Amino acid sequence: MNKSILKKRKKSSPQGIIVKGVDNILVRFAKCCNPIPGDEIIGYITKGRGVAVHRKDCPNSNLDNDYFKNRLVEVSWENSNNAKFEAEIQIQAEDRRGIINDITHIVAIEKVSLNGINARKGKLNIVSVNLLVEVDSIETLTLLMKKVRAIPGVEDIYRVIN
Repeated sequence: MNKSILKKRKKSSPQGIIVKGVDNILVRFAKCCNPIPGDEIIGYITKGRGVAVHRKDCPNSNLDNDYFKNRLVEVSWENSNNAKFEAEIQIQAEDRRGIINDITHIVAIEKVSLNGINARKGKLNIVSVNLLVEVDSIETLTLLMKKVRAIPGVEDIYRVIN
C-alpha cells in the first residue's frame, strides 16, 4: 500500500486560521476588532456559526466571564502569504487643506487597498479620518500607520475597536 496515501495531510484553512484539534470548521473574524496576522488572537465556539476569532485585547473577548471561558478554543495564524484582511484605523489631524489627499496618497504609495473612508470635522480645528484598509499582516499595517503619522498635521493614529 502506498504510504503517502496513509499520511495525514494538513488541511489549509481559507481564512488563514488553524483551530487546534478541529478540521473543517467554519471560522469567522469578529467585526468589532478585525484581527489580522500578527495580532494575538483567541477563538470562541459560537452557537451555530463556528468559531469567532477576536484580538486578545478586544473588549468583547470577555476572558473573565465563565460562559465564554467554557467556549474558548486554541486558534493560531496559519502561514498564508496571499490572504488579505480588513483593518480600520482612525487618524486625528489638523484640519487643513489637502490633509485627506496627503493621507490617501500614502495609502496609494504603499499599495494598500482602501475599502472605505469617512472624514468629519471636530472641535478645535481637528478632523477625524477613519480608513478601512486591506492588508496582509500587522507589519504592513504598522508601516502604513508609521508613514501616515509622519504627515505634517497628523496628531494621532490608532486601530479602531468597535
